[in-house]
Amino acid sequence: MLNTLSIEYLLYACDDDYKLVEKLCNRLNGLRLFFSVDQLNRIKVHRLLLEGKSVRYIADEVNMSYGSVYMIKRRMLNNSLTYYCGEEDGEKQTRSS
Repeated sequence: MLNTLSIEYLLYACDDDYKLVEKLCNRLNGLRLFFSVDQLNRIKVHRLLLEGKSVRYIADEVNMSYGSVYMIKRRMLNNSLTYYCGEEDGEKQTRSS
């Protein structure tokens, strides 16, 4: 029952794109995932910082406090501005600046 509900939510989130849902299911098979808008916003902040956007601009863009964005920036600087993202072909890429 829980698996069926999860797939239904995934189909809804992907606008009934069965190929995309199948791709996601194949890649995430067996994982227990807990999504959060806060996690998504942190990833957005990482990308925007790497694009050279200002902390103030990012804070307004993702509706996050200036201090939170600044702390993320500071952590990224301490970690050499490196992050990982999935590309269209599913391969993980390392990017840094």
